[in-house]
Parts: sequence; C-alpha cells; structure tokens
Amino acid sequence: MSADARPRRVDSLAKIGAPVLAAAYGDNAGFIEDDLALFWQALTQIFDDDRSASRGTMAPRKPVVFKHQSALRNAQAHRLFERVAVPCKPSTSSARRFTDYDVAVHKTDPPSDIERIELL
Repeated sequence: MSADARPRRVDSLAKIGAPVLAAAYGDNAGFIEDDLALFWQALTQIFDDDRSASRGTMAPRKPVVFKHQSALRNAQAHRLFERVAVPCKPSTSSARRFTDYDVAVHKTDPPSDIERIELL
C-alpha cells in the first residue's frame, strides 16, 4: 500500500452540537428545574464513563446555553447558534488540539429576554 493510499488519522476534530430542549414540551411531561440541572450535568459529563474506541478522549469543552424567558422562545434558535463561532486560530495550519481553536461567543447586543449560560 502506498503512503498516499493509507487511511489518514484525524488527531483532533471540533464538533459542534446544537441540541434544543423545548420548554413547551417539558411542561406537559412534568419536567422541572431539577430535571434540567440533571440534564446539564449529564451533558457536561457525557463521555466521562465511556471511552470506547469510537469516542476516545472526546469531551465537551464549552457548552453554551441560551435560556429563554418564554416557553415559546424569545429568539430563533439559528440566530442564537450563529452567536457561537469556533474558528481555528490564525497561527494554526492544522488543528490538533482544543487550544488550536478560538471559541467565541458574541456577547454584544444580546437578544432581549435571553440569558446566556456557559456551563464549563
């Protein structure tokens, strides 16, 4: 097998997730603040007990939560997700670790009635 035909290993990869927890559905299910706290704890510790080959050393690094005052939401989700950017640092030619990225949460002109919470 030639060197060019070998599979390449990806040492580091930034993955961005965008889960949505809809309060309107939670009310019908009896979802309370204690359940929400447990959900955030599970989200921040999601890979701690599972180090299978497919997950390796994956770990959440900077979960950002946008909490709405209204169960029907105060802003569109895609507009809130656009406020979080994870570009590679200009000095990095090939990202290999978390520190090779700049995590930026745009804090200027926040939408009204939205609370931004950074979990880690």
